[in-house]
Amino acid sequence: RDAIQREKSLKRWPRQWKIELIEKANPEWFELFRGTGW
Repeated sequence: RDAIQREKSLKRWPRQWKIELIEKANPEWFELFRGTGW
C-alpha cells in the first residue's frame, strides 16, 4: 500500500527531480534490474 502511494506521488514529479533522486541513491547509474533475477 505504501509502495503504491509512493509510486503515484513520484509519477507527478518533474523528470529532473526523478533524476536527482536516482543520482542520490545510485550515482554511477549501475543497472540494478539485472540483479533482481528477472
